[in-house]
Amino acid sequence: MKYKLVVGITMLLGAVAIAGAGCVPTNQPSSPSTSSSVDSTEKEVMEEKQKMEEEKAAMLEKERMMALEKTATTEKEAMMDKTVAGMYKDYSPAALAEATKNGGKVVLFFWASWCPNCKTANVDFLANTNQIPNNVTVLKTNYDTEKTLRTKYGVTYQHTFVQVDAQGNQITKWNGGDTEELKNNLK
Repeated sequence: MKYKLVVGITMLLGAVAIAGAGCVPTNQPSSPSTSSSVDSTEKEVMEEKQKMEEEKAAMLEKERMMALEKTATTEKEAMMDKTVAGMYKDYSPAALAEATKNGGKVVLFFWASWCPNCKTANVDFLANTNQIPNNVTVLKTNYDTEKTLRTKYGVTYQHTFVQVDAQGNQITKWNGGDTEELKNNLK
């Protein structure tokens, strides 16, 4: 029995040795032709990678320049286009100065909270602000508190409209109305 065990172990070790012989690493350098082709391939990959990075950098620079040009064009157009959408807002000296700053037209709307005609006009202006012509600002001016303005423009009752220039001079005046009436009376 010992003999069979020794023979079995020997055969097993022999089989392992034969099978492992193909897996034993060698420290022999690869042939020059293989090494050369690997170096050449690595060099080509590196060159291609560098070329792609350069192209990417060039594209990013081009996009940046285009964005700068677009911004400059937009800013230039904004500076050239002084058109302001029509507005309806509460009167204040600052609002009057802002409205006349770029040659805009200003209409003072003398109103009172207790006036039925004023309430109707107010609702119409709020609902139709987009119908107020460009560069026109309607300033809702309190009839009860702005006595100096009432006196200056000879306003004797509420729902009076007074168009004024940048210096505050009266251009035209009318009573009552809505957005359509405003458009018809502007000078």
